[in-house]
Amino acid sequence: MSAAFIEFKVNSHGRFQRLRDVFVALQQSKTSEEWQNEEYWLAYFNDEERATFWWPSERELMEWEQRWFSTPLPDRWSDPTLKKPWIFRSMIDAFKNSECELKDCRVVTGDIARLEFVPYSHPYGGTGCMEALIHAFGFSILRTDAP
Repeated sequence: MSAAFIEFKVNSHGRFQRLRDVFVALQQSKTSEEWQNEEYWLAYFNDEERATFWWPSERELMEWEQRWFSTPLPDRWSDPTLKKPWIFRSMIDAFKNSECELKDCRVVTGDIARLEFVPYSHPYGGTGCMEALIHAFGFSILRTDAP
């Protein structure tokens, strides 16, 4: 399959460099298939970035799952009370389990950057974890070119 990308607006080159550092660490882990624990990954994120994720207690997660699975399928995706940010460890697991190669995360022009990847198959897992990572650093997604 050909390369795909998520294009986003960079509003801080310092934050972009920090995003790129996480991307490189994720890329290395996917290549080596050696994954670190959650504390390792958390070290890449400051408090503001960590706050973009959902950190539910076991009870909160259990209650949400009960509501999710008791809601009729068509309504699950449109019910705003069921929409939650990514759980941090779920984002890392999604990168680990996605069937794609992480190619690059680079500035393409001025304040526009791309996270580039090559899907191995269809479905490859989607771009949700990549979008959550980009949003965590305060960047807005402009467009996605992915199968």
